[in-house]
Amino acid sequence: MRFMLGRSAAASVVAVLSLSSCQVYDPELLDQRARLAAVHASDASADAADATELADGAALDAGFANEEAAPICGDGIVNGDERCDIAIARGVSGACPDGCSGGRGCSRNELAGEGCDARCEPSELERRDNGDGCCPAGADWSNDDDCPARCGNGVIERNERCDPPGTCKKQAACVSNDACDRAHYEGDPEQCSARCEVVRIESCVSEDGCCPTGCAPENDADCKRVVSEPQPMAFDCARDHAKSPCQACDCARCGAQVGACLGDTLGDNATLCAGVIDCGEATRCTAGTCYCGAASAETCTTGARGPCVAEFHAAAMSTNTQVVFLQDGNPSYTLGRGVAVLTCRKANCAVECGL
Repeated sequence: MRFMLGRSAAASVVAVLSLSSCQVYDPELLDQRARLAAVHASDASADAADATELADGAALDAGFANEEAAPICGDGIVNGDERCDIAIARGVSGACPDGCSGGRGCSRNELAGEGCDARCEPSELERRDNGDGCCPAGADWSNDDDCPARCGNGVIERNERCDPPGTCKKQAACVSNDACDRAHYEGDPEQCSARCEVVRIESCVSEDGCCPTGCAPENDADCKRVVSEPQPMAFDCARDHAKSPCQACDCARCGAQVGACLGDTLGDNATLCAGVIDCGEATRCTAGTCYCGAASAETCTTGARGPCVAEFHAAAMSTNTQVVFLQDGNPSYTLGRGVAVLTCRKANCAVECGL
């Protein structure tokens, strides 16, 4: 009878037989050889299972590595091509923005993208909106009050008294023929800020050459000289007014209106009326534009922007626009007489006055 044994089992049997030096049939030895063969088979199966487990573990580790490399929006980690993560609390580094702020002038930061791609990106404002701090390209103060005045653009804007500079009143023309008026020139024509203001002396002060209304020799020594001085001659337009081609045309074609405006050489009204027509000549404006500028009559009621606003207010003795409108067409008022000269000048002396 022949026994078929594995190599490992056979080797074990040989070793046993060698040790025992037994040459006869022994049942116990055969049982021992069978047990050895079973042990070796079990060891081989265990080795194979360990190898399979190691291979499965390596594959699982590789899967975890691939999973960690792929970005997932909302996992609280900024990775891959994410700019932020929506699971990170606001105020913590890496949190996604829900709004943007900052920027000056026309530069603003605006929210772009969504989810884990949200970010703040710079942008430029282009709309003409008042009060947003931006003056976009092509805008000016007339259509966006955030724009600064630009001298020389032909538009009388905020803080300007004239525009273009050639229409601004010159310092040499800022004079007063009344001893009780003080002409004060300020600003610069090249900055469109030139202005001539006439300030009326009202205090009783000696040696200033003026005797204001209500003063007397007892409290103002200048009042004595006023009494002793000869009365001025009657107004003569050619002599007292015609100092330029425009004024010469005034006398030739608008003499009645000029006489009504400037004929009161002893009173304040002539000085105030002269301020209106002199400003009109210097800035080359007409009755409407001298006070309102480019604005319509309806818009002008909320804010006059013409080059002669100060002169109109002085002649009307009021800064109320409604009062100005009430007086400018009525020759019974000083302002009305000045406006009458401007109206006649536009109709008859447009060339000579550059209108």
